[in-house]
Amino acid sequence: MKAGISGLGMITPFGVGVEHFWQGLRGRRKPQYVMELIDLAQGQRELGMFKAVAEGLKDYISPALLRRIDPLAQKALLCSILALKDAGIVDDTNKNIGIVTGTGYGCLNASFNFQDSLIDYGDSAPSPTDFINSVHNSICAQISIALKITGPVTTISSFELTTAQVIETAAAWLKQDSCDYVFACIGDENHMLRNYATALFKEGCAQDDVVYEPGEFFVSFVLSKDDNAKYGCIKEIQSSGFDYGVGCTVQYTLEISQGNSGSEPSLSSELSGIERICGYSPCVDALYLCAAAVIKSKQVTLSGKAIGRQERIIIKRGKDKCFQNYIITGGKCLKHSH
Repeated sequence: MKAGISGLGMITPFGVGVEHFWQGLRGRRKPQYVMELIDLAQGQRELGMFKAVAEGLKDYISPALLRRIDPLAQKALLCSILALKDAGIVDDTNKNIGIVTGTGYGCLNASFNFQDSLIDYGDSAPSPTDFINSVHNSICAQISIALKITGPVTTISSFELTTAQVIETAAAWLKQDSCDYVFACIGDENHMLRNYATALFKEGCAQDDVVYEPGEFFVSFVLSKDDNAKYGCIKEIQSSGFDYGVGCTVQYTLEISQGNSGSEPSLSSELSGIERICGYSPCVDALYLCAAAVIKSKQVTLSGKAIGRQERIIIKRGKDKCFQNYIITGGKCLKHSH
């Protein structure tokens, strides 16, 4: 497979855009982090969570249209606009662009809002807006309509395998010449039920100790056939398949081809444990890809080694315990395990 990362748009707990994420990785920007009380049978428990907000979308989309767009779709739409601008293809209407979106859990808030309206008002008067937004493919539809994209679209929701399957699908479309570019839009959102489940797991309802905190984010990759793309080229994805209750192992290989001037300082810490600074979601792999891609574009050094001169960055996610993540550069493994 081959998928060059030509553009990148993102909304994370550090803020909107690549630069805010980059400053967060360097320890120069704090994530948006809140504490909430969760009511359990054992009593109230405090749970920390990471928040991401789509700030600035009104600069591109009219407020009247935004009122009918779900917050998760708003994040996806803003990321896609930023990724198009980053890739430099904003005004290129001759390009055939496809969209693949992926969420580990789907549109949680819209889905439960629709369920609540069905319970409250019966099957004769549930909210049509919530129903439309609760459909997984609504995110694709909102991006396609707002940006006038007429290429193929699809949606994938596969828990921890979501990121890998989104990238693989996009790469297949590029290989088949179905598209010139493909949006790979990946992310998840917080919801009170998800937070309740996490708090419950922390009380000992999970097989292993759960030490992560929930987070939300959304990223949009503009993928192309360019081997020398701005953010590198994803050349390989290996996965073990999902084993319910155990998880899966996924490994990504991001190849980089440009040299490094060595003028930028090294990161203040090893590139690991992103879920500790952005929170966990099933699609957290996408944030590791973003981190590796941004490091490549900034051409900095990591642990004293010039990333720009290395042949590849490997990102591996293990299934033992809760999560393990690796960044391997030049033969050195930087390991983080919960």
